[in-house]
Amino acid sequence: MSAAKKLHHNRKAQGAVFLLIAVLLLLTIVLINTLSKPKISAQKAAELAQLQIPDKAKPVKVFVDRCIEQMMLPGIETLALQGGYLYLPQSTLTTQYATVAYWYNSDATNPVTIPSTLDMENQLKQYAEEAIPQCLQNLSVFKKQWDSITTGTLSARVTIANETVLFDFGYPIGLTDRNGQYRLENFTLQVPTRLGLLHNTLEKEILQFAEQVPFIDLTSLSQQKTNAQVLPIDKGHFLLMITDNSTIVKTRQLQFFAAVSFTPNKSPTIIGPGKFEVPEEQEMEGNWSAEDEDPDSVTFTDDTILFDISTKGSVKFIAHVPGTFEVEITATDRQGKFDKKKVTFVVDANR
Repeated sequence: MSAAKKLHHNRKAQGAVFLLIAVLLLLTIVLINTLSKPKISAQKAAELAQLQIPDKAKPVKVFVDRCIEQMMLPGIETLALQGGYLYLPQSTLTTQYATVAYWYNSDATNPVTIPSTLDMENQLKQYAEEAIPQCLQNLSVFKKQWDSITTGTLSARVTIANETVLFDFGYPIGLTDRNGQYRLENFTLQVPTRLGLLHNTLEKEILQFAEQVPFIDLTSLSQQKTNAQVLPIDKGHFLLMITDNSTIVKTRQLQFFAAVSFTPNKSPTIIGPGKFEVPEEQEMEGNWSAEDEDPDSVTFTDDTILFDISTKGSVKFIAHVPGTFEVEITATDRQGKFDKKKVTFVVDANR
C-alpha cells in the first residue's frame, strides 16, 4: 500500500472514531437531561394541562372536573360504608348505618369473603362510567356557546393506594366555533383518603377473627390514627367499623364497615352412663363422649381420686374400696363452655 493510501485510510479511521465519540457524547447529554428532569405529581400535571387549555374552553374543563368530584367523592364514601362494594353481593346485613356486605359468615360454604383492592377499583370504575355521564349530559349546558360539541365514551382507570385514590379519565370532547376547533380528553382526580389502608387493616382483623371465633382484638385496628368499634346488630351479627381520623372526604371522616355473622357456640353435652356397679378388686372400664360443634376440641376432667379420666373421656381402673362414690365429670370445649355430669360408682364388696 502506498503512503498516500495509508494516510487516507488512517484519516477515515480517525474520522469514524471521532464520529463514534460524538454520538456517545450526545447520548450521554440526552440521558443526563432525561434523568435530571423532576417528576411531577398527578395534581401538578393536571395544573400544567389546565394552562394549555384556551380560555373559552376552560369552563367546559371546570364543569367536567366538578361532575367527576360530585360523583366520585360520595362513591368512595358509599363503597366504604357498604364493605367495599357499590354493587352489593347477595350476602349482606341491613343495619341502621348502611346495608353492608358480609366479610365473615359462618353459615356460608366459604365463610370468609373479602373484596380485594382490585375488586374495589373495578366497582369504582363501573360506577364512574355510569354516573359521571349522567351528570355531564353530553355537555348540553354549553350548546349555546359553541357551534358544535362532540363527546366520546367516558373511560375510567382507578388506583387505590394506602393514602390516596387516583382517578384517570379519558373523555374525548370536540369544541368548534368560528375561531377554530378545540379538543379536551384527559381528566384526573386525586383524593387524599386512606381507603386502601382501612381496607387492608380490616382484612387482617377479619382473617384473625376467622381463626379464633368469636374472639376479636381491636388493638391492631386502633393504630395509625384510626378508631375501631364493634357495633352489635343482633345475636350473632355485628359490624366491624374503622374510622380514619387523619383525612376527610367531603365533610366527614371516612368510615369503613365489614359485616360479620357467626353462630354462637353452644356448650357441649356429655353422653354416657350415669351409674356403674363393679365388684371389688375387678377392673372397670367406662367411656363418655360429648356432642359439640367441634367434638375433637372437647377435653374431659373429673373431681375424684379414684381414677383419672382421659382427656377423651375414657376410664379404666380397679376398685379397691367398697362403697358408693359420686364423681363429677366435666367436658370443656376450646371456647371455655362446658357441661357437667354426676356419675355414681357402686363398688360391691367381695363376699
